[in-house]
Amino acid sequence: METVLQEDRRTHEHYWNKMTQFKFDLNYYSYCFSYCIAFLRCWKISISVLTALITGAWMNWGNNKAVAMICAILILIFQSLNAASELFPFENRKRELREMLLLLEPVYEDMEAYWLRIVDGEVAKEDIADKLKKCDGLRHDILKHYFKDDALPNNKRIEEKAKNETLKYINTNLM
Repeated sequence: METVLQEDRRTHEHYWNKMTQFKFDLNYYSYCFSYCIAFLRCWKISISVLTALITGAWMNWGNNKAVAMICAILILIFQSLNAASELFPFENRKRELREMLLLLEPVYEDMEAYWLRIVDGEVAKEDIADKLKKCDGLRHDILKHYFKDDALPNNKRIEEKAKNETLKYINTNLM
């Protein structure tokens, strides 16, 4: 009898660990998405401010041919950089992360709802393994379509935020 309880506990722990890792991954992806948006906004705002300052300088000292030429070249460079921001990996990552999160979140929510059934004792050990296999398969099927030509950088700050958010969520909502 005790062996059966230990096997059930291991199955529960395995499911819990997979679900917790999945929640961490979702939080990490979400923070990476936010970082991409923040970076691109800062980039565009910086370029706009610099272009405005250079235009102001050109308007004030434009009668000096050297200043006028330098300002015109700088404006051209900054506008080219602004247009080139579409080629940064952040733009593609932002798009892929948004799509990926929209597909992964329902899988996690289903997994979490199932966890509540496990805790209530409504689910047999074999069914837990089947559900975990199904969720892992869905997750794998979604992830294989993203980041084929790119990878998310390993960012310790984002990783720490995602870890803290996951622990806070788990401790508040599932304990």
